[in-house]
Amino acid sequence: MGASLKIIKRPILSEKSAVQTEKFNQVSFEVDVNATKTQIREAVERFFKAKVQSVNTVVVPPSMVPVTVPVRSS
Repeated sequence: MGASLKIIKRPILSEKSAVQTEKFNQVSFEVDVNATKTQIREAVERFFKAKVQSVNTVVVPPSMVPVTVPVRSS
């Protein structure tokens, strides 16, 4: 289980991922960038004790940190 935790970093919680879970029975995770599809499949199957049908990956470049700036009206 220790290797599973190194591969799977965290779940992706968004409206889109919630819809994918409800409609298509798919879950989204942030995983280690060096993990292969086979390693991801094995980690998910060990951690959740569920059969994985397929693994789709996408590499997303790091985004800029969102900043909230209070604005005062004149």
